[in-house]
This record gives sequence, structure tokens and C-alpha cells, in this order.
Amino acid sequence: MTSFPIHQRGKITGVFGYFRTADEEEDQRQLELLGIRDHVTGLLGYRGMIMASMEIEEDRIHRQEDYLALILQVPEIKTLAHQYSPEVQQEILKTICDGILELGPISSIASYIGSGVFICFGKTRFLDGLTEKIEQLKAHLEGLTSIAGVSCTLTLNYSTIRGSEAHGFNTLLYQLAKRLNDVTSQRWHFERPHGEILQAERVLIFEEGAKDTVSATYEWRRDTTGSLMKDAQDIPRARLQPLYDHFAHSRMLILNDTDAFVQLHPGFQPVLHGITSLVSGHLMQSGRSIGFTEVINPASETFASATFLLSSLTSVIAIMLRNRDMIRRLESYSYRDQLTGVGNRRALLSYIRTIPDDTSLAFIFGDINGLKKENDTKGHEAGDRLIQRSADVLAETADREHVFRMGGDEFLLIAENKTAQEADALLQQLQATYAERHLSIALGCAVKKSPITNIDAVLSETDALMYENKRRMHEQAGQV
Repeated sequence: MTSFPIHQRGKITGVFGYFRTADEEEDQRQLELLGIRDHVTGLLGYRGMIMASMEIEEDRIHRQEDYLALILQVPEIKTLAHQYSPEVQQEILKTICDGILELGPISSIASYIGSGVFICFGKTRFLDGLTEKIEQLKAHLEGLTSIAGVSCTLTLNYSTIRGSEAHGFNTLLYQLAKRLNDVTSQRWHFERPHGEILQAERVLIFEEGAKDTVSATYEWRRDTTGSLMKDAQDIPRARLQPLYDHFAHSRMLILNDTDAFVQLHPGFQPVLHGITSLVSGHLMQSGRSIGFTEVINPASETFASATFLLSSLTSVIAIMLRNRDMIRRLESYSYRDQLTGVGNRRALLSYIRTIPDDTSLAFIFGDINGLKKENDTKGHEAGDRLIQRSADVLAETADREHVFRMGGDEFLLIAENKTAQEADALLQQLQATYAERHLSIALGCAVKKSPITNIDAVLSETDALMYENKRRMHEQAGQV
């Protein structure tokens, strides 16, 4: 439905518009395939959230209408997803969604980006009493003991940010997720070391990495002891197999005599030397092993309370690591064009600042020919595929870290250490590759030395050269 207001004497007295009938089920499927709508909750998906939030950001810039972004996290969702059937999972999500949709105008742009994380947007002038409503939702969810006949315990963490505070949408999601992480930290007091409570020598978090290794990523220690982080990197998991074998049937390992454990498991090699006693907890996310904690040399009299303390510690750390990963992912998104995976303008500005002085740089600016026709005749999904294929050619030539999407159909490739002759050869190589793949793109190239003090001037120059190439391409097409 498309509608327009009817104004009379400065007031809206009615609306007029039109309806478009379509296959509703097929429309829904297409929206889900494009990531615009989440198929489980019916809310916007990640891409739909980006599209809607960009529009509300445009209103802030051009109409001075500030908005509020709200992030809510129910961290238990991923765990529950592995415990219960899809029907129960949907009922739990529906309970949360119903509460979010009662938050008023802010729920008109509500999205679910997975892993128990919801993001909503709303104009600030419509959000009186929002904090009170969120606290009521929080109290309601955390007061539940069962949903759909199964027991569950939920917690709700949330944070907000105004669009004007973020100084641009590129940083808004990152700052919003970081605030959520700070809120979670304050709530759980995770960084008050359990090592103090257990009177331990140190506490370490080990995370699993590539090639079946684990590495220490966090350490708390007594002031009198030196750091051992550098000695606890890239440790083969095979050295720790007895520890993981124990985790297969228990999430915690409590050893008051590590020497005896080593004798029983000859293949086991402790990560660090000088360990006489150990309390270790298995870190899990959504049923997947991500690492473990180690409380090293705790006082013997604290072992009675170690089980409870470590159980709470591992659960909280798993939540914190998930939040940290989400922050990193959102920060990465703020530098990436979501359709093509290449950098955006923010990534370009960041990259330019890292280039050493006196580096010869080839700037190649490209503009896709025929995108509007593709969209009009075959649909926007076909247009998106055309954009992706065009970006892929540039990324294959210079990798995605050196390719940037500057607009809807415009891209910039930067190749380092190129002479004018090498840049020209690269330009011809790109033109040949596009022709082989039946793609048409106008290209302009300029070679500059760093530092680049005025990137806009460089872009203007390459843009002009690109349009000259586009003019020649149109002339040749006309002659044919």
C-alpha cells in the first residue's frame, strides 16, 4: 500500500493512495532470502534493519529529527535453541517479540539479528516513558519460570543511544553494542576476579583458535606475580585432550593435586608450569566449545565453594565473549558494504591514513553501466547480483581490503606501488576481465604519491576520467 496525506489549511484531513496485490507468501519468501525480514520472528532481519535505520538517519540529517536506537539482548536464547524443539523456541521468541512490540512507536522499526539480539529505532519525540516500559518488560521476562510448558530462565540486558550522539550511522551500531557490553559487565561484575574469592594465584581465559589451538586472551593475577600470557599462546589442543575428555561429561574440573592427574593421564601437559591445584570450567556457546577458564593454585579451603563460583563464572564469561564478538562483528560491519563485502567510505578514509609516505598509488574509479536497466527489467535482486559480480572482479585483482564501494554503482580500487605504466596495464587487465564476463563498467585511473591530503580531489579527478571513458563507450556502442 502507498498512501499520501491530504492537507487542508495546514492540517491533514485525509489520505489517498493505492494498493498493489501480490503473492503474499512469495513476497515474504523473497524478503527472507534477501535478509530483509527474519523468518522466525517476522521482524526485520539484519539487512532490513540497515535499510530502515539508514532512512531514519537521513531524516536526522536533513530534517533535524533525532532518533533513539535501542539494543536488547536475551543471552539465553542461543542455549535454549539447543535444548528445545523449534516450536518451543518460536514460542519463547514470540513471548519476547510481543513484549518488544508493546514498547510503543520504537517497535515500528524492530529487528531481530539473531543470537537473542534485537535492535529497534524510533523518533525521540515519540518516546516518553520508554525506559519505564523497558524495565517493565525486563521484570516480566526475568519473572518467567516457564514458556510453552517448559522451564526457562531469561535475563534481559539493554542499552540505548541517540543518533546525534553517534555522529553518523557508521559508528552507531558499534557504540550501541559497546554500551550493551558495558551494561552487562556492570550487571555481572565479571571483572571482579573470582581469583580473589578463591584466593588464587591467577585466573586465565583460554579461547579456541585456528588449527586446533587454544590461546590465553585474558589474565587476572596477583600484583606480585608476572604475566604468563605470552607463554600461553597457540597451544595444540592435543596437549589438553584429557581436559576436553573430562569436559565431555562435566563442565568443570577441580584438581587439588595436578601431579596425580598428570600421572593418570600421561599425555596431558598443563598449559603453565608450577601448577599444584586447578579449577577449570568449559566455555560453551550454543552447544559449541569455545575454550575454558583456569583458576590456578586456589587456596585449599576455598574448594568447597569452587563448583558454584566457577559455574557462575563460566556462564558470565561466555555471555561476555559473545557480546565482545558481537561488538567486533558490528565494528567490522561499519567498515564493510554489506552487499559486496568490500570496504565503504569509512574504510577508505581509515585505509588512506595507514599508507606510508612516498608510496605510489593507482586510483581506479569504476561506474557500472546498465544498472538502472537491470533493476527496471529484471528486478532489484538481479541488480544486486550485477553489483556483486562487478565488485568481485575488482576484489580478485586487488583483494577486498583495497576495494571500496563509493555509491550505488560506483567503486574505487587502490593499488599500491604502481607506476603509471603498471597502472595502465592494470586498467587494461580489468577491462579485459569485465569483457570476458559480459559486464560493462567505465573506468578512470590516476596515479598519485602519498600522503593523500585531499582524497575528494583525487576522487574528482578519477571520476572525470571515468566519465570520459563512459562517453567513449557510449559512442562506440552507438556506432555499432
